[in-house]
Amino acid sequence: MYYSRFTPFLGILAILLLLSSCTPKEERADELLNRGVEKTAQGKYEEAIKLYTSAIKLKPDFAKAYTFRGSAKFDLKDYDGAMQDYTTSVEINPYYADPYDYRGRIKMIYLDVEGACEDFKKAEALGKKGMFEKTKFCP
Repeated sequence: MYYSRFTPFLGILAILLLLSSCTPKEERADELLNRGVEKTAQGKYEEAIKLYTSAIKLKPDFAKAYTFRGSAKFDLKDYDGAMQDYTTSVEINPYYADPYDYRGRIKMIYLDVEGACEDFKKAEALGKKGMFEKTKFCP
């Protein structure tokens, strides 16, 4: 058997390559989110919801996945489900503007103008562009 001073190095290199090829849960969750976005773009909302749900199971604090799942539910007119997802997203990351905007739209559907304005103003304060068109009529 041939043994050189590089043999231990090659063994360590093989182990490192093996470990680096393992996909962490966060990377898998991101991959599922991206696949969900593709399904949403294709109008396959129920498939997208399943992918977002899988991402959330891998990464329960994935605010963006809750927001995207909420948007797919919104497109299916499941406003209560969308509202729950947007609210969860806000609870996880109160500095993420999108769910405030989207939750505000649902509040407008439910004729909760005061609640909608509150969410629209929060999204605007967090820097979301185009919110002035929604907040200019708010008290």
